Amino acid sequence: MNATPALLEVRDLVRHYGYRRILDRVSLKLNAGEVVLVLGPNGAGKSSLLGALTSRLPPESGELFFQGRSTGQASRRRLYLGRVTHVGHEPGLFLDLTARENLRFFLGLSRRAPTVADYERCDQLLARAGLESRKNDPVRQFSRGMQQRLALCRAFLSDPAIVLLDEPLTGLDREGCRFLADRIRKLSESGAAFLITTHSEEFFRNLAQRIVCLRDGRLIADIAIERWNEQSRKHLESLLYDSAQG
Repeated sequence: MNATPALLEVRDLVRHYGYRRILDRVSLKLNAGEVVLVLGPNGAGKSSLLGALTSRLPPESGELFFQGRSTGQASRRRLYLGRVTHVGHEPGLFLDLTARENLRFFLGLSRRAPTVADYERCDQLLARAGLESRKNDPVRQFSRGMQQRLALCRAFLSDPAIVLLDEPLTGLDREGCRFLADRIRKLSESGAAFLITTHSEEFFRNLAQRIVCLRDGRLIADIAIERWNEQSRKHLESLLYDSAQG
């Protein structure tokens, strides 16, 4: 009997900016329901990894597999990209639209026509994110933290199979952090997988199953959360930061 394939598998992924190699043969697996943190110093390739996983172009070198099948063919890549959502450093919102209008716009980009239940889901997400009283205000009037909450609502709209979050704690207050943790917990329980870049792994410790670490575009560690303690953290920091500075 064959084992269930990983939801997402990355094999020997390479990416360049100009002549600079920013991802150097990165390989990792992401299983259904799994939350994986990505640690590393600035410039290690964390954001570049998430960007490569959401690019409409195939990797310049290496392969991506979704549900055990290569995404090399255009049709398979479209299927894969339709099940992935990504929140980067910028919220990616329309500032002159209201919070509700933003969510309804992105909902309209989904694979099927939105229903009344879909529109109700938008309002439910806004309420859970603490934005109900501001749902009819232009996003331009929102603080950075409020925009981040709305960007997270956008990411959770379409029941994604894979959620990629790049420093999602940026600007979030306590209420926003509670909303994020609640969504991660509930979506992962339903089978969604998360890949999250962060400098604040403590916040995610009770949510994550693994921690992977990048330095100079290379994956140098993949650690089960049960093995993550003060000793392993200090050892890893010496590898990530001392070596990078040296």
